[in-house]
Amino acid sequence: MGLKPLSCPECGEALKGEAGNGLVLGCTNNHYVGVKVDTHNVYSVPAQLVKPNQVDPKRKLVFLPFWVFNLFIDVSDRKIRGGGVWRFITGQKLLSGDSTMYVCAANLPEKNVDELSKHYSINNLPADSIISDIFREDFNKLPVIMDEETAYQHAHYIFLKNEFDASGTLQWIKYKFDLKGWRLVYLPFYMDQRSGTYDRII
Repeated sequence: MGLKPLSCPECGEALKGEAGNGLVLGCTNNHYVGVKVDTHNVYSVPAQLVKPNQVDPKRKLVFLPFWVFNLFIDVSDRKIRGGGVWRFITGQKLLSGDSTMYVCAANLPEKNVDELSKHYSINNLPADSIISDIFREDFNKLPVIMDEETAYQHAHYIFLKNEFDASGTLQWIKYKFDLKGWRLVYLPFYMDQRSGTYDRII
């Protein structure tokens, strides 16, 4: 097996990813780079950082990576048995039309990944919370262990899971995703040092 050094396609800086750093690395010039492991190709990844509303200096602030997909979701047909009226009355949000879906790409238990992905896909971030082109050496960010292609497939799963979790019994659904764009976003969380869990602070 041959080894090939990886360098940032934007500035040429050598990428010194540590073991476990996943499929997306960052250089010190604020460029994020995806790595295709099978071919050793590297490619630029659009990335952003979300600022927390407030920071408690006594708690550990960690940024979790999410793939964000801007989509048009066309639900052309669905059949629900029971619960349809209750679904309408309670205002349970289903994803359709112009949508922004978030898929957590951190190395967390599957249940946590699904919960976080569903939460942010339904409750999108305020538009003014995203900071572009920000890189700080001192902020803690978890590795990105899922590439955007895998995350896109997971977005389909989150969409269907949301449909199944809504009231009533989903008997069938016909839908299509029209992908408009994608990016990597780091969201701020507090880490509980004892349990290792993460609390949303947005």
